[in-house]
Amino acid sequence: MSLFTKPAVDLFAPYDASGTPREIVPQEAQVWGTEVERSILTFQAGGGIIFPDRATMDASLAYAPNQMAWVLGDATVANNGVYRKIGASGAGSWQRLGDLPYSFIKAVDVGAGTPNAIQATTGIPVSGSALVLLNIFEANTASPVTVAFNSGDALTIKTNSGNDVAPGGVVAGMIVLGIVSGSTFRILNDQVSSAIVAAAEAAQAAAEAAKADAEAAAQDAANNSYDFVRNFHKDGTTSDDANFTTLESLVSGRVIDLQGRKYKVSAKKTGNRYVNGYFVIDNADDTATIHYPAKDTLVPLGAPINLMPNERYIGWAQGGPGTYGDEVLVKMNSGAGHEDTSQYVLTRRSGDGGASFKDYPKALFQRSDGKREMSMAVDNVDGQWLMSTFLQTVGGEELKLYGKRASEYRQWGGSSPNPQVRVTTTNGSPNIVVYDPNHGVKPGDRVRFEQASATVGGLALSGVMTVVEGGETNFTVLAGSNATADDKNIDLNVTFIEDDWAEITFSGVSLGSAIVAASALGHTMPTQVSGIAGRKNSAGDIFVTIHGGGVSGPCLVGINNIFRTGAPRAVASVARIGGLTEGLEASIDIDHATGDMFGAIRTEGGYPYRRWYLPFGQTAGNAITATGPASPFGAASPIGIRKIPGKNAVFGIMSGNRLPATVDADPVLGLYLLYMSWDDFKNPASAGFDHIYLQDLHYTDYLVQDRNGTGVPGIYVTGDGEILGILWSDQFQIGTKNEGGQPSTFLQRLYIGPEAKPHAGAAPDVSGWFGSTPVLAYWPPEDVTELNGHFNTDGSLVKRTFRRGLRLACSTTGTGVYLVTFQDADGNAVNLGHINYYVGVTTYAGAHYCSFWNQTSTGFEVRTYDAAGAAVNRQFMVDVRIDNEWSDNRD
Repeated sequence: MSLFTKPAVDLFAPYDASGTPREIVPQEAQVWGTEVERSILTFQAGGGIIFPDRATMDASLAYAPNQMAWVLGDATVANNGVYRKIGASGAGSWQRLGDLPYSFIKAVDVGAGTPNAIQATTGIPVSGSALVLLNIFEANTASPVTVAFNSGDALTIKTNSGNDVAPGGVVAGMIVLGIVSGSTFRILNDQVSSAIVAAAEAAQAAAEAAKADAEAAAQDAANNSYDFVRNFHKDGTTSDDANFTTLESLVSGRVIDLQGRKYKVSAKKTGNRYVNGYFVIDNADDTATIHYPAKDTLVPLGAPINLMPNERYIGWAQGGPGTYGDEVLVKMNSGAGHEDTSQYVLTRRSGDGGASFKDYPKALFQRSDGKREMSMAVDNVDGQWLMSTFLQTVGGEELKLYGKRASEYRQWGGSSPNPQVRVTTTNGSPNIVVYDPNHGVKPGDRVRFEQASATVGGLALSGVMTVVEGGETNFTVLAGSNATADDKNIDLNVTFIEDDWAEITFSGVSLGSAIVAASALGHTMPTQVSGIAGRKNSAGDIFVTIHGGGVSGPCLVGINNIFRTGAPRAVASVARIGGLTEGLEASIDIDHATGDMFGAIRTEGGYPYRRWYLPFGQTAGNAITATGPASPFGAASPIGIRKIPGKNAVFGIMSGNRLPATVDADPVLGLYLLYMSWDDFKNPASAGFDHIYLQDLHYTDYLVQDRNGTGVPGIYVTGDGEILGILWSDQFQIGTKNEGGQPSTFLQRLYIGPEAKPHAGAAPDVSGWFGSTPVLAYWPPEDVTELNGHFNTDGSLVKRTFRRGLRLACSTTGTGVYLVTFQDADGNAVNLGHINYYVGVTTYAGAHYCSFWNQTSTGFEVRTYDAAGAAVNRQFMVDVRIDNEWSDNRD
């Protein structure tokens, strides 16, 4: 039989069992209170025991069975209550029967909390079985309001009807009566009525003010859920002009998703905010069909990077950079103009896929013999960087091939996940053979060995050794003494050392001379190498593409044994690609999963550009060629092509290549991303690439007749095939050289995602597509010494800065030639001991330009020119940033 006629949880419930609000019946409360008081008296008369906490009670078992006890004051609220002894004295346990039989518990709010987060204390623990009387210290100012008893969990205060307390609903001095119910404290008396009235009036006003907004939102929701382009063709072939006309007569100013599809139209549509799709327009650039992306279709990763700020006439990112893992090696060319003898190569390198460039622009092949040495192709094969150049002047040309092993550290065995490496020696020979199929070293490269777990043939693998021979699966270094025969697997740490570029020759002659000697087509020296590619683990067997040299059409050149010396390094084959007798530069790439080769061939002279595909094992003459769609501009730039590894997708990049009418002509070049599936690429009957418009490019104002410094783009793939990088040349800004109208090379990364699509959806860290001002590709500024100088036409000082004990000095050595050196405070020459500093230089005024040359550890040259490219004395300003990681004189 129950101790109580009716439990408190029912007696004080705000709702009955059917959910209907109910009032508290005073007579029932009186009966319940009397029963509580009687039970307490009975408990005391019967020898009841009170423990301060449950732990004390559980340790006290010397009581007879059925002994009653209370726990009062345990920090864990659920441990307080009425208990009964189970089992014999000295054994057994205590069983909880229910909550403490208090009818009311007084709680005190002394203002320890806030008006909207009340902190209250009670003399005994609160529970859902007792009413709690709580005084209010200060009026609440917001809603909802919470209360925490005895530093317990915060309970949301609810009114008797289950609503949050309105602002001002509980006021200072007010006593509320309530009961704990789950995570709420349900008060039984009303909140202040004036607060309720104010809240109701505010709600009414807000509802009336929101009526129009709600109706508009409802309309927007209907619009967003409606497929506005449901009945459009969306195939890029059949015109959707009529469909857009109808749509824009009914709906305007709305965001409309084009669903990543193509819409054939006569002009871009502007009546709504179209996103995620393409407008396909015939004859948009010459006779070319162009895909214009709507907003949020392409996904850029960051703003474009200006790779060569303040340099002179930077162009030819042609084909694309070389990549090795996350390393990206960008090559460009600088000089006074196309076919000017001042041209040389500039490189920059990124270690994070092109997201940043923290190195310094490095000048290569600066010459003073009347020849220009430029590069149009760079790649990496198994870790070996390869770069082709051509020396060219009136009446003479020469093609060269350079290489250097990328710096890399590898661990074999030990704590690394790699197995031990096999090493062999031969009795009586100093040769040590290391079996690494991905070594990528050629004779002359250097390797450092460390922490070898054993000697091999009595020889210790320690320190720096020079490679004397390579192979498909191994390389050989030369020890200082002869070995005994041995063959074992050992732990070994290997560092491939990156030295400077070294020319790769063929029986003592250059690549160009070797091609001429091997060609059965009657080649003289070809115009240039336009592409390099190599198959993995093939002892350095590579392929290059060439054109010119008295032979029409692009040619594929096979070169054997760049790494191996056991067989002669030689030009093995020279043949026209697909038998073509027209076309200029051909790009080249290799699908390493199959060994297939492919690329694109530049157009000029009225014929279309082409794509080409050569299955593995076939000769160049058997390459499958197919014309692209009508080419933009008639004469297009060289075209970089890259297949996404493991995906059915091929991307390319191209730009125009034609002359404006005047210096002030509007930009006429477009930069275009190309896209098609790999299956379609290999099928000569397919329609070819989509041309996706990116932006307009601009001609250099001071060399209007030169079409080669603008555009000539490149492309690469990184980020496990989910990121494209594109490079192109353009003016940094529009205007004269001193207003920023100076050609430079830019890089932009695009997210294509795991599906390798040019509309991949959202990606992290995305900013606006082609922002208004490209960012400069500088290095971390925290440890850089920056020196500035302004010098007159005679080299005398106008003004300069002095930092970290250094300043700049200048003297003239010839017309338009200035020697800038480093000095200390006393005017003594300073040798930095390195050349890891960046020079930016510009002329002070007028239509002139300048460049820096012959960088050494003690200084560099500045050369100034007039608008026609002739040497002339001019004032100039120079900014030098010195990387202090390489310096010994830091602050």
